[in-house]
Amino acid sequence: MAEPKPNLVALRSERDRCVGQLSEAFATDLLDVDEFERRVDLAHKADTVSALVSLREDIRGLELDVEPSSALAVVEDAKEQQALAVAQPESGWCVGIMGGADRKGQWRMPRKLRATAVMGGIALDFREAVFPPGVSTLQVFACMGAVEIIVPPNLAVECNGMGIMGAFDSLERCPAVPDLDKPLLRISGVAMMGAFEVTTRLVGESARDARKRRRRERRARKKQLKSGES
Repeated sequence: MAEPKPNLVALRSERDRCVGQLSEAFATDLLDVDEFERRVDLAHKADTVSALVSLREDIRGLELDVEPSSALAVVEDAKEQQALAVAQPESGWCVGIMGGADRKGQWRMPRKLRATAVMGGIALDFREAVFPPGVSTLQVFACMGAVEIIVPPNLAVECNGMGIMGAFDSLERCPAVPDLDKPLLRISGVAMMGAFEVTTRLVGESARDARKRRRRERRARKKQLKSGES
């Protein structure tokens, strides 16, 4: 017997709940990116409450299947974050689901950070962030949301991503032979019907001030070139 058509408000509420739980599972590594994208796509196509429930009913089982060593690692990461002066966190995550999330000011960049924006926005300001030596990775997923990254001019950046009915505006500023003693931010991800952008600004500089500074720098370079030719 076919399930009766649900109230649209109830269906929308269940869909939001389902996408939220799937996003949390993705952010905590219970689902990989392919499985997360598959389930989110099915959630938006589902037209019954039972279909939405089936997409998330095994999440609790996945949490119970986490190995003790992984659970211990999570506890250790929490301890590291509580004592920031002792060590750099190994992993972290930032999630914006139908809302906003940001990191700014002085904060410690983990070795691996995951940012997930689902119908929301995330802003990560790395201008005053403390990076460990070597490679730090940032994995981005934007689904009908936006992720904005602000980096200082002296930070090496490497981007590799794609936009699916969305925009993935990257920045490549990495030396041919990376210095292992200096920080390198390696960004990868997907913008699905969303947007991702990396911009360079000085500490305390607004987007408008940055545009003015770049115009001044371009004029100064042109002036130098003309004086050199003469």
